[in-house]
Amino acid sequence: MVSIMETAVVRMTCEKIAIAVFVKTPGVSPLKTRLAAQIGTEQAETFHQLATRCIEQTLQTLQAQLSLQQIDLTPFWSVAEADAFDHPLWSAFPKIGQGAGDLGKRLHHVYSRLLDNHDAVFLMGADSPQIEIDYMQTAINTLSMSESSSFVMGPANDGGFVLFGGREPIPLRIWNAVPYSENETGKQLVRELQTMGQTTLLRERVDVDLLEDLELLLPDLEKNIAGSARQELKKWIQNLST
Repeated sequence: MVSIMETAVVRMTCEKIAIAVFVKTPGVSPLKTRLAAQIGTEQAETFHQLATRCIEQTLQTLQAQLSLQQIDLTPFWSVAEADAFDHPLWSAFPKIGQGAGDLGKRLHHVYSRLLDNHDAVFLMGADSPQIEIDYMQTAINTLSMSESSSFVMGPANDGGFVLFGGREPIPLRIWNAVPYSENETGKQLVRELQTMGQTTLLRERVDVDLLEDLELLLPDLEKNIAGSARQELKKWIQNLST
């Protein structure tokens, strides 16, 4: 892994970066439906709010660190509901709508819009709150310092992906060719992108869909306890299990 200090002496080819976090708004849209079926709607919404706070703190810290290298990183909340932009949960970052249609069309919409004004664009959900700064830094380094990699993906334990980034346009047909929420989602996206450029894979991470996934977060939260939101999430999971 290339450290943040080491990147300071390397010429970055991606100096303007966007990260869009796909979110739904509690009380406006149903969310974490499989988890809610196990622990109840209120608890599932609590997890979603704690998870988004963890990601918010991680991205704010990353943004501050990259600014010291004259790298312009802008996190966005990609909010599912057009009438929920003013919700207090989404006050920390600029907002971008997901648009209409199925997930492939929405991923294309957000990725394409942001790539018009950025050198690289990253997409992620709010279901992997344990993702740490080093993981994000490695993803950014992959696109910034590798001539061969056009895309980078963080695979999820359920076959999807917790993070995807690219510096090249991706046609809608490729996004639409992927079967989402299946155990081949990530692999299929990589296959579809073969004609567009190389995709570098990062370490597999946990994506929370079910109650048992919450337990899998604890080791990473133990190792990366900095940040009040991570501490609160850790305590919440431990209390849920007792």
